[in-house]
Amino acid sequence: MNKKKLKHFSNLISTTKYNFITFIPKSLIFQFYRLSNVYFLATAIIQSFPIISPLSSLTAIFPLIFVLFVSMIRELIEDLSRMKYDNINNKMNVFIFKNKKFQHFQSSQINVGDILLIKDNYEIPCDIIIFDTNINDGVCYVETSSLDGEKTLKNKYNNHTYGLFCNKNSTKFKEILNTNFELNISGHGQSDFPNNILNKCDGYLKLVINGNLIEFPFNISNILLKGSILKNSGWVIGMALYTGCNNKIILNNKLPTLKL
Repeated sequence: MNKKKLKHFSNLISTTKYNFITFIPKSLIFQFYRLSNVYFLATAIIQSFPIISPLSSLTAIFPLIFVLFVSMIRELIEDLSRMKYDNINNKMNVFIFKNKKFQHFQSSQINVGDILLIKDNYEIPCDIIIFDTNINDGVCYVETSSLDGEKTLKNKYNNHTYGLFCNKNSTKFKEILNTNFELNISGHGQSDFPNNILNKCDGYLKLVINGNLIEFPFNISNILLKGSILKNSGWVIGMALYTGCNNKIILNNKLPTLKL
């Protein structure tokens, strides 16, 4: 297991290639990765010397400017689409355990170690370790079609901390949300360094809950990955393991490339 220390990120997601400051210079540089644009630029430079060429440099410069303008506008539209998707992800409603109850936050405010409450049919906002569920033995079901294309529900579980937040089965989501829990939770753990392998993750946790020590190992069967959707499970409570650019689905996605 890799024991290198990890820099923790918030759950703010950004998949864009540019920002307000870097768009024009960066996009302009990318345009000249295309050899055709380099050719037309060289032609325009040569035609700017009357001794060398009888043609006006404008006949080469205007078409080049037009091509660059259209290409940069297309890049801008594509990046704005990525930004719109990022905003939807970052502003997703989540419930984080603060001051003995679950309170409303945005997905971008999640940090590693936060305890989250996820409702049935909702998307998992980050990679989390299951703590408690609404089904016997800490079992829950998720749809992972956005990760691996499979519509069949997969079961995840964690019976080490089952009943931590509620000892009664089939407790309604609103009851959990409106309850003040007299829980003092602290601890530490260790896990694999963030990677893009969707079917593997190992580690262990040492938790001190109201003075009682709970220590257990975990693997991918105990983890809900960002992008999967909770199904037929009522609710799930878990701890944020990987956030932001450390989420497995983010690491597994290829960065947007320049179209040549």
